[in-house]
Amino acid sequence: MDIERAQEIFHSNEGATVVYNERVVFIKDIDPQSGMATITSDKEEMVVPIKDLYEFPYA
Repeated sequence: MDIERAQEIFHSNEGATVVYNERVVFIKDIDPQSGMATITSDKEEMVVPIKDLYEFPYA
């Protein structure tokens, strides 16, 4: 995913499905300077590269 799309999802109410390592996650915060996002899943919170996030269905 690119930074622009991650920011669109983060700031919108569109309900996009974001996937990281085959798990659905929610974007909690974005740092465009570093290209990292804080995400949460049902099990944990982590900071990951935005480029490793995917929107489902995959484009």
